[in-house]
Amino acid sequence: MTDGRWWMDAEIAEYPFKISERYTFTLNLRPPSPIPHPPSTIYHLPSPIYHPPSTTYSSYFCPMSTFRYTRPDNFPPVVKNLIIINVLVWVAQLVFHFNFQLTSKLALYPIDTADFEPYQIFTHMFAHSAVERTVDGYQPVFFHIFFNMFALWMFGRMLENVWGAKRFLIFYLVCGIGAAAVHLLVQHLQYDPEMVRAFYMAEMSGNERLANEIFYKMDFVRPAVGASGAVMGVFVGAAMLFPNTQMMMLFIPFPIKLKWLVLVMVAFDLFGGFNPNSNSGIAHFAHLGGALTGFILIMIWNKTNRRSLY
Repeated sequence: MTDGRWWMDAEIAEYPFKISERYTFTLNLRPPSPIPHPPSTIYHLPSPIYHPPSTTYSSYFCPMSTFRYTRPDNFPPVVKNLIIINVLVWVAQLVFHFNFQLTSKLALYPIDTADFEPYQIFTHMFAHSAVERTVDGYQPVFFHIFFNMFALWMFGRMLENVWGAKRFLIFYLVCGIGAAAVHLLVQHLQYDPEMVRAFYMAEMSGNERLANEIFYKMDFVRPAVGASGAVMGVFVGAAMLFPNTQMMMLFIPFPIKLKWLVLVMVAFDLFGGFNPNSNSGIAHFAHLGGALTGFILIMIWNKTNRRSLY
C-alpha cells in the first residue's frame, strides 16, 4: 500500500469480516488512484466467501470516503455586505441630515400619519440614529449602529455558515418586515387622536412645556429606524439552532447559554413594551415582532424540510 496502488483481494482475503455462519463479507478499501486495477488480476475468493449479486469489477472494490472539512467563514458575504450597506447609509445620514433630512425619509412612520410611505417598511431597517441634539449642539450617535452590527456579525455568521447566503438573506429580510408589521400594528392600536389634538393645541398656544409633556407620552406617532427587529430575529434563529452555545457578556461575569440569553432579551422587551411608564425611545414591539417572525419561520422550515434546516 505504500506505493499508492490498489489493494489486491488476495491480501484482503486473509482478514474477511464474518457476518454470519454462512456468509463472510470482504471490504476492500483503496486510496484514490488514476490507474485502475486490471480485472484480470482479481483473485476470486473461495467459498463460503459471499459475493454480491453483481460480479462485475466494481463489486470488489470500495473507494475511500472523500471527507472534506470546510472551515466556517468568520465574515460570510451576506453578513459582510449587510454591515457595509448599513454603515454607508449611516454615513450618508450624517452628511445629508440637515440638507435633505435623509433620516426622516428613511424612517418608518405610523400608518395613521401623513408621513407614512410603504417603502419605509424596507428602508427603515438600513437606517439608524445618526444625530442627536445636546446642550452643546448636534452630536453623532455611534452606539445604535455599533451594537446592531456587532450582534448581526456575532449571530448572523452562525446562521449563514449553516444555511448559506440565499436562505440567510431571506430570513433576515423577512424578520425585518415582520418587525415593521408588528410595530405598525401596535402603533395603530395605541393611536389616540384626542392626545394628538391636545398636542397641536398646546403647540399653537405657545405652551411649550405642556406640548413636551404630551409628546413624551405619544410613542404611537414616533418614527422608527434601525435593524434591531431583523437582528432580533437572527438572534432567535441562532438560539434555536445553537441553544447550548455559551456566551460571555460584558456585564455578566459568568458564561450563559444562548437559549437563556434570548429569553432574557425577550422578557426585557415584553416588560418595556407593556410598561405604561416606559418611554425609553426603544421600539420594543419591533424587537418582539422580529423575534416572533424568526421563530415562526424556523418552525415552518423545520416542519417542511428538516434535512435542510440544520
